[in-house]
Amino acid sequence: MELVALGTETHSSIICTSDHNSVMGFKPAVGLTSRAGVIPMTPRLDTVGPICRTVSDAVSVLDVIAGISASQLSIFILFKEERCRVIDNLKIDDVETILEPNHSGEVSIMMAEFKAAINIYLKELVESPVWSLVDIIAFNESNAELEKLTEYDHHTFIAAQKTDDLGEHEKTILEKLENLSCNGFEKLMKENELDAVVIPGTCACPIFAFGGSPAITGPVGYATDGCRLESVLGD
Repeated sequence: MELVALGTETHSSIICTSDHNSVMGFKPAVGLTSRAGVIPMTPRLDTVGPICRTVSDAVSVLDVIAGISASQLSIFILFKEERCRVIDNLKIDDVETILEPNHSGEVSIMMAEFKAAINIYLKELVESPVWSLVDIIAFNESNAELEKLTEYDHHTFIAAQKTDDLGEHEKTILEKLENLSCNGFEKLMKENELDAVVIPGTCACPIFAFGGSPAITGPVGYATDGCRLESVLGD
């Protein structure tokens, strides 16, 4: 069994993968860790973080990949002497819209951003059998059995290729998403002077993705029927 692994997250990949496997997963704030060499989905949301067995392992890995001292990671500091203030049952404004990416416009803008980002990434490679998203689609279709298209399809690639450049319509969606984040999760944190929020399960991944916020997940125990009890901590 591996001690640690690195994962990439755009919307929920680190958090959900860690949750389903009962391990610790930490999604750093966007920009905290380098994305050099990482195949992009959208630079606005992409981040790289550790998947480990313990919180201390996650701190050690993040200390290396972020190039900062673990003592700076306030998300992992236990309040041994200071008294904690806990506020229950807080509500995020417009949370229903945020949690439904098709309704918020997040899905459509991600497709347009992916098309632009993957084309830039491929053109910067020294050697590659494909140099654009069009090439990837053509390669998959020419090697359908090898790429297992009947099992996995590549509808995301096709949907992204059909999008236009990031024009005025896309800029309007981006502004809407920014407002949802500022008036939602960020507002909740500021108005209540919070250091972190604790949310059961992985349903809050879109909330953290919207603003590029960090999040950490880990198992907190098991129910009598053997089902996992998980918790996600967002900052």
